[in-house]
Amino acid sequence: MKGEQQVFALDIGTRTIAGLIVKKQDNIYKILAHEMLEHESRVMYDGQIHDIEAVAKSVKKIKEKLEKKLGYKLERAAVAAAGRALYTVKAQAQIKTSPFVEITEEDIRDLEADALSKAIKSLSDKSNQSGLNNYYCVGFSPIKWFLQNEALDNLIGQKGSSISVEIVATFLPRTVVESLLTVLSRCDLGLESLTLEPIAAGDVVVLPSMRRLNIALV
Repeated sequence: MKGEQQVFALDIGTRTIAGLIVKKQDNIYKILAHEMLEHESRVMYDGQIHDIEAVAKSVKKIKEKLEKKLGYKLERAAVAAAGRALYTVKAQAQIKTSPFVEITEEDIRDLEADALSKAIKSLSDKSNQSGLNNYYCVGFSPIKWFLQNEALDNLIGQKGSSISVEIVATFLPRTVVESLLTVLSRCDLGLESLTLEPIAAGDVVVLPSMRRLNIALV
């Protein structure tokens, strides 16, 4: 796709399919082109694709119309999946750190990866099956950061003997994700990214400073 800042965002909804070509300019997102199409018949139920061929046909129409407007081929799409079949798991992780060395982004990534692996194991234990084989992790969000059990907003640059995090990880059943990937493949599209509609909406509407409050996005 031309321009590293341009994204083809694709929403495969229960009633409609929408495609947006978005370009980021500083902190503003500009819509370069858009198309929307209603399903010809009931091919989706609660965010789950029931007729892959019919959905792929509609996605291909959206793609072709956008390509005609833009004048170049679309190769990858960023997709937000419906959250009706999602599973959420909370997990915590803690690692020891040197009180004489500043905490880095790499330390944060290691801590998040540890918490995410515990969330996957927790889901696996609950289902008595392999969580990696039956579910896809489509996103996670840190809820609280701690420096030696004291809650902080940002750990980078801090010093202490231990850091910990509490996250909420979100999983979708493998069948939901695989059907989306099959539709993209039918349309000669690769997957740019995959997230959930509730996560995408929350990132836009709920500011980071508000996420520690007891609020709900409906």
